[in-house]
Amino acid sequence: MSKNYIDLLPGPHIKGEPFWCLMEYRNHKLTGDLYSKQGLYLFLEENDANNFKYNMPQNSQDRWVVRGIDKKLLNFILKQHNNNGNILPPLCISYPVPKGISKVSLLKVTPEQIRYYIKHNRFEDINIQQSFENAKNIIKNAKKVLRIEPFLTYMENMYKKFPLVYEQMPELIDKYRKCLLKDIDNIDKEDYQLLKDPKGQCYTRTINLQQCSYEISWSVSKAKDIIKKYNIKEREFKVDKLISLVDRSNIVESHLDTVVNSEEPIIIAFCPIFQPDLVIIDGNHRVSAKFNSGKDKINAYFLKPNEHMQAMMYNYDRNLYKVHNNINEIIRYMSLQKDFDRLHMYDI
Repeated sequence: MSKNYIDLLPGPHIKGEPFWCLMEYRNHKLTGDLYSKQGLYLFLEENDANNFKYNMPQNSQDRWVVRGIDKKLLNFILKQHNNNGNILPPLCISYPVPKGISKVSLLKVTPEQIRYYIKHNRFEDINIQQSFENAKNIIKNAKKVLRIEPFLTYMENMYKKFPLVYEQMPELIDKYRKCLLKDIDNIDKEDYQLLKDPKGQCYTRTINLQQCSYEISWSVSKAKDIIKKYNIKEREFKVDKLISLVDRSNIVESHLDTVVNSEEPIIIAFCPIFQPDLVIIDGNHRVSAKFNSGKDKINAYFLKPNEHMQAMMYNYDRNLYKVHNNINEIIRYMSLQKDFDRLHMYDI
């Protein structure tokens, strides 16, 4: 190993420019070996590198440390791969999901592709860029799923404190947890199908729970397909009754004037487990624009749970909704609000 390379090895305070990696650490110093399995793993985020490390067995965790790769070290690595690419492990941009899921996405790239990415913040090859975006989406959705974990843990710890104890609660929560994690393995397949959707518009709502929050997304084009499938008719709503439902976080003021005269019906999902229980999954701008202009009525498609759940982006969205519903129902039973045989439970 050359002295030039040893001199370039980063200390713990070096930031990735833009990559991070795992380096072997023995006898209180870096050996210079970089973690490689299917390839040399390069991480775009320090947290991603740490998540990957924490999914390792304990003896491996002790062997590797996360380090940022600065520009000088990266140039050295890329030069080595240019000169010895036939014998060195391929470069891989890596996307490990959070601790608790044994999945990693790898995107094999060449030194030239990395140089282009650093300069332009994207890949020149359209297919590689698309794979890059897909990988980011898969991991983003994996992180979203795990956001419900504090709620599941909370219920595991709290269920015995209700007036009636539902003894199967720990077993049920374990089943739900495994189901949600399994859904992650299918997200990349579902992503592939969604990429073929030319419209691709979706609406995401954050749901607040005890100890945490989670997100559910609906595909607007799927919702429109459901409307056609079930021949759902338009209904008239008063704008002043809907204005409080508008998701202000998604409103672009400059867009309001372009939709104020739109006659396209909005889409409302009835979600009895949410507060409020109506969600505008398409048409927030139209409602806001008509309210601002003094118009008092708007047409809407009203989707019941068994209808709008089919329009959710992923199967894990549907299962998150079902898990939330089922635990809500059990809480109502344990708190003496509802008889067990009257609980409305979804199969998961």
